[in-house]
Amino acid sequence: MFIFGIVVIAAVIFTGGMFVGTAFKIFTSISTTSFFENQLTDAATTFMLVKMIDNKETEEAKSCLNLRLDTNILSLGMLVRDYGDSKNGALANIILSRIAKHRQEHPVLSSQKEVQDMIQGFLDKAVEEVDKKGKQNQASEAIGARGAPQPQR
Repeated sequence: MFIFGIVVIAAVIFTGGMFVGTAFKIFTSISTTSFFENQLTDAATTFMLVKMIDNKETEEAKSCLNLRLDTNILSLGMLVRDYGDSKNGALANIILSRIAKHRQEHPVLSSQKEVQDMIQGFLDKAVEEVDKKGKQNQASEAIGARGAPQPQR
């Protein structure tokens, strides 16, 4: 009876391992498909934009690029809201801050006021965060320059 119990437990462990292994293969397949589809979409969109530029349709191409950028801003803005304290959140804020500064010089008008307000909100928040981090870094450098006591090792 004892050996039968060990065999049953081994069979359960083996079956569980097979199930988990199969599940991971499914997850790998899903992420590969998603990556492949993203590459197809990016290639098709980039090709369309190149054709527009080649055909001297620069305003249409610029409009399409700004729509893509709006999508990126909205996505990054929502992610930063949730993961803003991470290294990636800080990097996203830097990029969004640069976009905000560019858009101050080259305004983009959206057909949807609500969307434009949301985009501007994310950009303004990114500028605030980058400015705040910059001031913190300046303060840290100033303290370091004055020879603040260093921890003993």
